[in-house]
Amino acid sequence: MKSKEALTMKTLETKLLITEKKKEVKLAKVEARREDAKRKAELDLRMLALKQTKAMKDLLAEERDIMMMRTDGMDEDQLAWWKETKADIMARKKAAREARDASAQGVEEMGILSLITGKPGASGFGSASTAEQVTAGIDASALTVVVTGASSGIGLETARVFALRGAPVIIAARNTEAASEAKKCITESNPTARLDVLKLDLSSLKSVRAFVDQFNSMNLPLNILINNAGVMLCPFQLSEDNVEMQFATNHLGHFLLTNLLLDNMKATAKSTGIEGRIVNLSSIAHHHTSPKGIQFDELNDKKIYNDKMAYGQSKLANILHAKELSRRLREEGDNITVNSVHPGLIMTNLMRHSLAMMKAIRVVTYMMWKTAPQVILRAVHWI
Repeated sequence: MKSKEALTMKTLETKLLITEKKKEVKLAKVEARREDAKRKAELDLRMLALKQTKAMKDLLAEERDIMMMRTDGMDEDQLAWWKETKADIMARKKAAREARDASAQGVEEMGILSLITGKPGASGFGSASTAEQVTAGIDASALTVVVTGASSGIGLETARVFALRGAPVIIAARNTEAASEAKKCITESNPTARLDVLKLDLSSLKSVRAFVDQFNSMNLPLNILINNAGVMLCPFQLSEDNVEMQFATNHLGHFLLTNLLLDNMKATAKSTGIEGRIVNLSSIAHHHTSPKGIQFDELNDKKIYNDKMAYGQSKLANILHAKELSRRLREEGDNITVNSVHPGLIMTNLMRHSLAMMKAIRVVTYMMWKTAPQVILRAVHWI
């Protein structure tokens, strides 16, 4: 009797084990199908991104060809055709960009988990990718680049990668000694790098004008301007032009610099057919300012000065500058794009006035912080 009961119990246990095993197999199959579907979706998005990239390159080639045509010798019919073709290319280019942006929104690479883990998205790159990886195989030898604040940190890495891809780079820096060391550091690993160091103190409008005069005397074209330099959370002080230091350096200096170089950039874009690019390095800190926006009447008021609000105000100005300049250039039909970008979290010399606070923040958010090669990917994305 006992043996029959034992046999029955063993049979039940066996059946339960088989049932559990079947459930596990079924769940594994469901999970495998889910993973396959996810991989297929990612592959489809990657293929779509590649197709959109190729389509954009083809459009840029068409745009270059049409822009390089001389119109002064055309009759009315030829000029009408030229204008119609140009308008068609611009419309298709706009549609291609909108399609690319829409695709980007469907990619999970910007999700918080992907941002932290660096998981590649549809493009094959993620938040852990570097600008050197993304620009592999690109020939930038036809592009002349100016990078402000390129003696250290993000600016230095930006200059290094552009030089690595063959572009002539102007290192614009307040400290020319540090900039010369940066140039030496780059050329040691890349002897063919084409680099020049020019002095630029963005807190001084006189220095900005002197820099532009010196650059113009070199008779160089200008394809790309990276407005990277800045100061952050410094104690209250006024510039030599009697403007609060963060606003003077981060915004006014770059504003004047961009305006003074704009004619060169327009001429370069027109003569080469290559789209010019201006990138303002801003910050998510632009949210941390007065609800009323930039308080111009209170910029120099030491009594109410708040270093964080002042920094946020200067970064908001960077974004507004990029937005309005982009609008005006589009209206004028100039072949130049302007973008503003938050580079991400990184410990650089910019934080020298707030090291203790930034180190405390980093303890809590350490997984979000990036290296300079990873951070400049965001700036180079817009190039």
